[in-house]
Amino acid sequence: MSDMYNADHSELGEPRHPIDDIIEEIEDLGDQGQRWYCRLVPWLWGRTVIDHAELLNLTAKLRQHLPQEMSEAITIARQREQIIQQAEEQRERIIQSAREQAQIIVSNDELVRQAEEKADQIVKAARTEAEAIRAEAETWSRGVVERLEGHVRRVLATLDRAKRSLGGGPAEFTNAERLSAEDQQD
Repeated sequence: MSDMYNADHSELGEPRHPIDDIIEEIEDLGDQGQRWYCRLVPWLWGRTVIDHAELLNLTAKLRQHLPQEMSEAITIARQREQIIQQAEEQRERIIQSAREQAQIIVSNDELVRQAEEKADQIVKAARTEAEAIRAEAETWSRGVVERLEGHVRRVLATLDRAKRSLGGGPAEFTNAERLSAEDQQD
């Protein structure tokens, strides 16, 4: 496989990257390893044994030669996960806050509705009481006017008698008769 990769790069005229060399060394390490064919342990059949220290050495070299962009990409991928997690947490907080605000608004709307109902009841009671007071006042004032009218009639009758006794003679209409005639017209 590394031969195909090398052939592709050499045809394009691109220089080989040190990572390519390290990958090739890892492939060679796998090719050079010993194959185990143990009938007693079936899971080892056809497995390759390689030098552990040499494999670790090659992976350390590989890490050293990774481009800066690759390290940055790995860092960004890790940060991306943190950012996504923080965004999810913030989303949950926003949703919870919105639910709480909605409950407050609903609660406030209920309080406003109750206050409006109470205000309507108070206004109704005030109107009823005002009508009762007005009716009482009209009845009282009618009584006062009727009593006053009675007093005025008596005073006029007394004046008419006094006038007649003083010799004023018969008038066309006496004051009392005039008032009676006016009452009948009303």
